Amino acid sequence: MNRIDTILEKERTNTNRIFLYLCQDRLMAFSYSAYYATLLFPELEVIQGNNTAGVEFVYIDFPPTSLFSLSERLTALVGDEYIEVAVPEEINCHREQFGAWMDKIQKY
Repeated sequence: MNRIDTILEKERTNTNRIFLYLCQDRLMAFSYSAYYATLLFPELEVIQGNNTAGVEFVYIDFPPTSLFSLSERLTALVGDEYIEVAVPEEINCHREQFGAWMDKIQKY
């Protein structure tokens, strides 16, 4: 599995975290992490991508200024693979709307 596939697999079971990965010299969030991040920062642009097998996914470029703002409000754990941020309950309770959010993005 390549790195994107590994990230997307992790996101399938993501229920309450924003995982930020350093990719192409940028912090990026994928799938559920991107969804949660846009609930906290609605101004973030959602980008569509494809893996090598043609599977579509969404991601955001997460600006460092947003990371500083986020770390002031929420607990962030930094590891070798990613930065992990716990999503507050008022954001996590919108998880069931992820499918509708994805449908809306894919229409554009």
